Amino acid sequence: MEDFYKASQTKDGLQYRCKACTTATDQGPRAQQKRDYAWKRKLQQDFGLTPEDYWEMFDRQGGRCAICRDEPGWKRLAVDHDHDTSEVRGLLCNARNCGLGFFKDDFELVSAALGYLRA
Repeated sequence: MEDFYKASQTKDGLQYRCKACTTATDQGPRAQQKRDYAWKRKLQQDFGLTPEDYWEMFDRQGGRCAICRDEPGWKRLAVDHDHDTSEVRGLLCNARNCGLGFFKDDFELVSAALGYLRA
């Protein structure tokens, strides 16, 4: 039983595939196709971008985060946008994108944080 993940919706409480088969399926070419499709769909629906638009921005930024200039690791750079106008600003690493999100795109809060860091 330890070779199977738990699944509350089944009678025996276990998934029908063992952990090894689940891992192999999640890492196979079909799984990658599904992830790519979801990414392309999100780009179009959320930002009105095509994959070509994304990679063009990526190249313009030198393949780096627009704020910290770090290269992305295993994860693609996030599309940063203005939540009021939906205008795309650039590509950011996950940490900087989340950081701006926590500040809710509020310039006054970001300025206050800068003042705090400089104090």
